[in-house]
This record gives sequence, structure tokens and C-alpha cells, in this order.
Amino acid sequence: MSTKKPNRSCNKQEGKAPMQDQITLHLIYPTKTTTQQIRELELETATGTRVILPGHAPLYAALKHGSMINFIDATGTLQSEHIGSALAAINRSEIRIIMSHT
Repeated sequence: MSTKKPNRSCNKQEGKAPMQDQITLHLIYPTKTTTQQIRELELETATGTRVILPGHAPLYAALKHGSMINFIDATGTLQSEHIGSALAAINRSEIRIIMSHT
């Protein structure tokens, strides 16, 4: 009698969705909103710097006043944005940064 192992790829994580390569970033200002696809976001909260990748666990955070957010856009270009007071709402497919002023 032989024992046959299930056919599983070593790249699959059982029970988890495949990793996305981009996440949608919404920068919400008092007078306008910009939206773009990005690969990665770095932001500074009161408890330290966070790097957000596609598929990140849900998170709500107050961002450090006067800090910068840095992100890699869909073309691979590093971009930065100065923020004043802001809150970030993050889920697996979207990041919303709501700013009171810049």
C-alpha cells in the first residue's frame, strides 16, 4: 500500500487569496481627491513607520503631523507627498489618506 501526498504547489498558501501586486491609493484633500495604483506605501504614525503592501491587514492610523508619505507608483517611480494632519484607513485593496490640510 502506498501513501500519496496531495498535489500542492509550494507557492500556494492554503486558504489565502493570491497576493496582488498593486493597491489603490486615494489621497483625499479638503478640495480634491486623487486616486492611483501603487506598489508600496511608507507612512509615519505616532507609533512608528509603517510599510503598506498590497493585501495588508485592515488598519486605521493617525499619521504624524507634518510628515511625508512615500510611495512607489505603478511604473516603479518613487514619489513623496507632504501631509499636515491626516488619518489613514487601510484594507487589503485600498488605502485612503484623509487630510485636513497640507
